[in-house]
Amino acid sequence: AALTVGDILWARTAAGHVSDAIHETLERLIATASDALPIVDSDGNLAGVVLLDDLPPALTET
Repeated sequence: AALTVGDILWARTAAGHVSDAIHETLERLIATASDALPIVDSDGNLAGVVLLDDLPPALTET
């Protein structure tokens, strides 16, 4: 059988919300050791994906 997207998706990934502050999104990315975070709207629908590279460099400096 062919591999499907359902076989490889992140079923239990944390999601951010469109109203989250940028620092909250960064904290969630760090907590999940991920470089991408799905963002949902107030209805729980996918609004987009934020990449670690999308965040301002000053926020991601250690």
